[in-house]
Amino acid sequence: MNRLVLIILLFVVVSCSYDNQKQQYLSARLSHWDQIMANQYTQIIDSLGSLNSKDLSAKNRHYHALLSAVAGAWSGKFITNDSALLKATDWYRSGRDYRNVCRAIIYNRSNLEVQYDRLKEAEELFNRYKINDSLTKAYLYMYLSEAIVRPSAGVSLSRQTAAQKSESYKRKSVSIFIDIGRLREAQNLLINSYNTQPVYVTRDKQWESLKEIESFDTIYPEVKSKLLFLYANYFFEGNDKQGFKYLREYIDYEGDGITKDILKIQVFFRMSSEYQKIGEKDSALHYAILYNKHLLELQTFEFEGYRYLSSVYEAMGDSKNAYINLQHYHKAFSYRRSAQYQDILLQSKAAAKEYDKKIKQLRRANSFTIYGTLLFVLALLAIMGLTIFNKRRGNFINARAEDEYMAQIAELTKLYKRAKFTNEVMRASAGLMPSFIDSMAKEAGRCRKLSQETFDNILNNIGSMRQSGRDIISDISKSEEFAEFFPEIASYKELSSYEKVILALFEMGYAPKDISNLISTTPASVRSIKAKIKDKLPSLSMPGEGENQSEEY
Repeated sequence: MNRLVLIILLFVVVSCSYDNQKQQYLSARLSHWDQIMANQYTQIIDSLGSLNSKDLSAKNRHYHALLSAVAGAWSGKFITNDSALLKATDWYRSGRDYRNVCRAIIYNRSNLEVQYDRLKEAEELFNRYKINDSLTKAYLYMYLSEAIVRPSAGVSLSRQTAAQKSESYKRKSVSIFIDIGRLREAQNLLINSYNTQPVYVTRDKQWESLKEIESFDTIYPEVKSKLLFLYANYFFEGNDKQGFKYLREYIDYEGDGITKDILKIQVFFRMSSEYQKIGEKDSALHYAILYNKHLLELQTFEFEGYRYLSSVYEAMGDSKNAYINLQHYHKAFSYRRSAQYQDILLQSKAAAKEYDKKIKQLRRANSFTIYGTLLFVLALLAIMGLTIFNKRRGNFINARAEDEYMAQIAELTKLYKRAKFTNEVMRASAGLMPSFIDSMAKEAGRCRKLSQETFDNILNNIGSMRQSGRDIISDISKSEEFAEFFPEIASYKELSSYEKVILALFEMGYAPKDISNLISTTPASVRSIKAKIKDKLPSLSMPGEGENQSEEY
């Protein structure tokens, strides 16, 4: 009975100590992310997403919800859990942490009808407690400038008065952004607010707004592309052909690669329609052809370009080509409604549903593995402690007993590291689904007779899935835990990220067949990678060398 009580007490102490240290470590990580988030918010979003809020203490859970809201707002994704953020607001308010109260209020993008009242409360707190956070204050005034003119906000001001106050808030926000060197935010605020200007704003005022954006020494790519569009619209509204100049500049502009292809389609359509308005039919036809070509390249099943091209030919009096393109449109449109297309679509949806089901099953299995490993380690620690206590009760500080104790701790640490790292690799590779990929490849072969383009697209998607799986596994070697577990492997600059993960698995005693099962590949591929590692690091001694391993392993 005494032994049972002792085991339970030891188990509780070890569990509490472990959890406390873990929460302190997570708190330090969250604090570090908060400090660097202003310049690395896209990376911080991924890091925050890797944490499970259920595993966090109350303090860390509220901090996690707040940082997720802030990073989401800065990136434009608005990743936030409304209920969690409201709880975080109340929690920080009860602790009189008014800076975080203001941040939780400001970056709460839910229920925009009452956003203006929330932001005014945050402004009052900023002024009352003299909070020193210029970046948050700049976002406060930026959101105030948007909220006060929102029709659903319920602000009892005339449109003109609301517009004047909105301009005042915007000026405060831009001024703060510039003062703290956040020029990208200042430029994006100016470019976005241009599109929300009241209809009664004069063309002279519009011109001043455009010139203000252009006055920055360096204009960021996404702002530059929008600015070219705004200049084109400004001149087209005044029936000025200079609009074509700015659209051509956009086509040649290489700065904004993220949305360039999508927006280029709009440019081609706009140029074709504007040329039609002024009677330059050849130019209208040229850009209509480019519009249709790029639309089909970017969106395989988007056939609206054929219909527009037909209308351009019709305006030119070319009834033959107008009829041909109209036939293309109706033929493609009919195919989208055909039984064959619908069957392929239903098969794809069914395959996707089955894929999601298997992913959920694998995630549940991984969760059981994690908790089982943790309980196993804790049980071993408890048994080890009890064994040492009974054997060395009278002479616990004996050197020999201490050596045995440290050896057991090292062995347990090794077991924990193996289990943790193995679980990370299994979690990362769980979505590869080799059998799913093979079945989709067979389905692609059956689709080849129907559409070579569909066949090629499916094969390309399968190739992308395989490469993404390799990339996900490679990312494991870039984590802080990997560098902590395998410092020597992490230091090998000659090896790729993927090769470092394979080498780590070999070091932990896995055979090629075991590794191939973990990362969803073949033993032959694993052995090939092992040979490449040896070529890059000839002096490296790898497990299993000199042994006559069978094909099974």
